[in-house]
Amino acid sequence: AQWTAAPKPLMRDECYNRDFWSISENERVKRMTSEYWYCTNESEIFFDAADCNLIGDVMFVQHSMTTNVSGIRWLKRHFE
Repeated sequence: AQWTAAPKPLMRDECYNRDFWSISENERVKRMTSEYWYCTNESEIFFDAADCNLIGDVMFVQHSMTTNVSGIRWLKRHFE
């Protein structure tokens, strides 16, 4: 087995949806559930191992506050 380090995000201000915490909780929940809009955007690769589950040879990754689509795509490319 060979170890690979994932890209390290710079976590710049541009990586976050600035108005995420300023809108109401109800509006945040609505956007998270209908638009998959979270506090991080797609400008950098973000993923958290807690959002990943490997069952046999299949990896399941969920989009969340700490895992964005860019991170999911990176994982997919890496493990293909």
